[in-house]
Amino acid sequence: GAPESTQSLTDFDRAWMLNEQLLSMCDAAYALTRYGFIKDEQNVIRRFEFRTPQRLFFDIICDLESLDSAIEIICLKARQLGCSTLIELLIGLRIIFGYGVNAVIGSADQTKTGLMSNMLFLFYDHLPIWLRPHWTRRVESDRGMLVFGHSSSGVSFQHGAQASGIARGTTPTIY
Repeated sequence: GAPESTQSLTDFDRAWMLNEQLLSMCDAAYALTRYGFIKDEQNVIRRFEFRTPQRLFFDIICDLESLDSAIEIICLKARQLGCSTLIELLIGLRIIFGYGVNAVIGSADQTKTGLMSNMLFLFYDHLPIWLRPHWTRRVESDRGMLVFGHSSSGVSFQHGAQASGIARGTTPTIY
């Protein structure tokens, strides 16, 4: 019952979808505030809106990107500010619209890693069908993954308590 394609599109519909795809590829804030869905504190699925700490953190990332600098941030964060949510959504955009992206998302705790994987799958599943690429491998667990073979991109979920090291044997381009 899940739709896999669109049909009976007008030229205007096709042009609008292409425009939305291009805007989403070029502007993370645009994509997140229009197509990003998260669960709020009451566990209600809603559209992403920047909180003040998230916006400040996002602006720092934007400044580094505009300088063509490496974006390497050690974020010793306070709880419940939404920084992990923002980073996970940005990683989601990178694997969905990027090419050759090898991402790793994880936590020190296995249970928290499972929750983080659920957040990324929720984001992907709520994208319109004309915006989301079809995955080639999808494993929903704390040691899962979401892979897009056509763009050689994907993300794996790992945790610090696992027997082998995080991202062992791979070279992550974003984590």
